[in-house]
Amino acid sequence: TAIYENAIVVGAPWDYNNGDESGSAYVFVRSGEKWTHQAKLLAPDGAAGDNFGKSVAIYEDTMVVGAYRDDGNGDESGSAHVFARSEEEWRYQAKLLAPDGSAYEYFGYSVAIYEDTIVVGAPWDYVNGYDRGSAHVLVHSGGEWSHQAKLLAPNGAFGWNIAIYGDTIVAGAPRDDDNGIDSGSVHVFVV
Repeated sequence: TAIYENAIVVGAPWDYNNGDESGSAYVFVRSGEKWTHQAKLLAPDGAAGDNFGKSVAIYEDTMVVGAYRDDGNGDESGSAHVFARSEEEWRYQAKLLAPDGSAYEYFGYSVAIYEDTIVVGAPWDYVNGYDRGSAHVLVHSGGEWSHQAKLLAPNGAFGWNIAIYGDTIVAGAPRDDDNGIDSGSVHVFVV
C-alpha cells in the first residue's frame, strides 16, 4: 500500500484476473471526505503466479507496481510496471526488467519512486556466489525509463525493502548476519 496526497494504491498480488495469483493494483482517490475507487490496474502481459501488486509506490502522477515472480528474465526473475495518470485515467507506460536479470532474483519484490527516479529491489539476486540481493536505480528522461545503477551490499536479501527521498536511497537487508543470524541491517546510499 502507498499514498501520495489524495491517492492511495493498494496491491492485490493474489488476485486471479490473469490466472492464479497473477495480481492487480487498486487506486482510490479522495474528494472532500470521501474515498472512491478510481481504477483497477493489471499487467498487460500478466500471467498466473506473477504476483503483480506485491509492491506498489506512487509519486504525483506516476505509479510503479512490482511483479516479483514474473518470468521476464527467467523463472520468477521479476519485473516492475510503470503507469502514468493523465486526467483521471491511469495508462500503462513501461515494463522494467533488471538488465542482468536471471531466474529467482525477485526483481520487483520492493519498489519506490521519487520524482523521476524509481528504485527496484531484487533481494534474491545471486551476487558473487550468494543470494545477497541488489537494488536497481532507473531514471525517466526523454520519455524512457533507463537503468542508471545497480546497488549492492555484502548482506543477505539486500533490497527486501526500499525507500527513496531526494537523492537518498535506503535499502533493507533482513538476512544480514553481522550482529547474529538474520539480525538484519539497513544501507543508505546518496546518488
